[in-house]
Amino acid sequence: MPRKGSQAKKSSKKNKKDSILIKSGDLADYENPKRNEYCMIFEDCRKKTFSDWPFDGDNSCNPAALAAAGFYHIPTNEEPDAARCFCCFKELDGWEPDDNPWSEHKRHSPDCAFLSLNKQVQDLTVTEFLKLECERQKNEWRKFIRAKSKEVDIQAEHTSKEMAKLVK
Repeated sequence: MPRKGSQAKKSSKKNKKDSILIKSGDLADYENPKRNEYCMIFEDCRKKTFSDWPFDGDNSCNPAALAAAGFYHIPTNEEPDAARCFCCFKELDGWEPDDNPWSEHKRHSPDCAFLSLNKQVQDLTVTEFLKLECERQKNEWRKFIRAKSKEVDIQAEHTSKEMAKLVK
């Protein structure tokens, strides 16, 4: 059954050939709960997240510069200027109008695979793109595992305290 918004296509060589090419617009239209995350590899998708950004194009810390440096906007009530790298998942906040997103990214995450490429995603070879995606996936899993490990530590501490109460 086709997903909502998609059309069923008859199998043909032309359709198979056309489906090999991936454009950011294709991913933006794909209805998948994680689509926004995967779309962030494309600069134009990242740029669209900065609709509420506090600094405009007259500052060095503007949406276009942040998106070019790999960031997308992830505002919260506590941190309305929070931004995350699509590749290394480094989250930064407390931006100033004169901050240079590339310099800040390099300073806080010098090992980011996106930074080491010195290219925009659209200029990558297939091999470079796949290596970048592998690094991005590793970083995503590391972040997930750290968060789960923290949850386990908190639960273990709570359980330990509850057990200590029972012994008394």
